[in-house]
Amino acid sequence: MSIVGVAVLCIIVSLVCKIIEPNCKSVSMVLAVALVGFVMLLAISGLSDITACISRLASKAQIEQDYIKIIFKSMGICYISSIACNCCKDCGENAVASAVETLAKISLAVLALPLLNAVISIVEALIYE
Repeated sequence: MSIVGVAVLCIIVSLVCKIIEPNCKSVSMVLAVALVGFVMLLAISGLSDITACISRLASKAQIEQDYIKIIFKSMGICYISSIACNCCKDCGENAVASAVETLAKISLAVLALPLLNAVISIVEALIYE
C-alpha cells in the first residue's frame, strides 16, 4: 500500500474514531490501536531493503556488524516506545507513557554500553601510544 493510501486510511479511521468516541470510547480506542498495528506491520515489511542496503554499505566501509545491529536496535526502541507512549497518552494514561519513556531511555543506555567501551578503548590506545 502506498503512503497516500495509508495516509487516507489514517484520516478516515481518525474521523470515524472522533465520530464514535462520544458514544463508544472503547471501540474508538481499539480501532485506533488496530490501525497503528496495521501501519506498523506495513512499515516493518519495508525494513528488509533498508537493512540490506545499510549492511552492504557497512561492509564496504569495514564497520563491524555488531555496531550496525546496535544502531538498528536503537532505532527500533525509539520507534516502538514513541508509538507506545502516544497510544498510552491517547488513552489518558500519562503515568504509563512516562514509564515506557523511562524504560526506553534505560534500554538505549544499556544498548550503547558496547559502543562506549569501544570509544574508551580507542581513546586509551591513542593516549598510551
